[in-house]
Amino acid sequence: MRRLSYATIAMMIAIALIFVLLGCLKVGEGEQIEVQSAGGANVPYYTFLDVTDLEEDTWYVLVDLDDVTNFSHKATNAINLKQLCYTGVLSNATRWDVQFGVVGEITGTSAFVEWIHVMHRTKATQFDEKWTLPEHGLDLSFAAVDDMRFVASKEYTYTTGLTTTLAIESPVTASNVVTTYAEAGDLVMFVQEVDTGGYIEGLSIGTCYNTR
Repeated sequence: MRRLSYATIAMMIAIALIFVLLGCLKVGEGEQIEVQSAGGANVPYYTFLDVTDLEEDTWYVLVDLDDVTNFSHKATNAINLKQLCYTGVLSNATRWDVQFGVVGEITGTSAFVEWIHVMHRTKATQFDEKWTLPEHGLDLSFAAVDDMRFVASKEYTYTTGLTTTLAIESPVTASNVVTTYAEAGDLVMFVQEVDTGGYIEGLSIGTCYNTR
């Protein structure tokens, strides 16, 4: 029997490994590859926002999808939300709603927002909560308004407070002295005073996410 040289055996192993890798990278029809953070498939990106003395309705951008300079992510097609962690303190027993959503459409005069999570606070006390999604996360992508990959019971069109021309505070505005403007696909938070007479002494939001 003819013996194969070491070079031939090495070449055969290399070819086999190439076919294995090609099989792993195969993407089915209609599927999209999610761009993961540098730490690996299970390590999401993270943003942190800390605000104090909220006395009126206020908008915040938690993840600016198009900003790959000041945020850590690189892909800009859609956000895949993994987890929200929030803690805060109310001054007294008045109701505040903390709402999280994705911008579906925005112009210089109004914005359409789909709410995906709402927190109602009514007690004068500290609160500490966490919203953890399944391992695959929540896909916040959409083809058009009312054509998103999730169903929400709360959706609103706002004519004030959230437009393409209004600067909105985000996790990067304070540390990097930059300006953030909300755009379609961004993850936003709206802190709303429902009952007058109190304020939020402090509110901290941690967001885990990936993009694709």
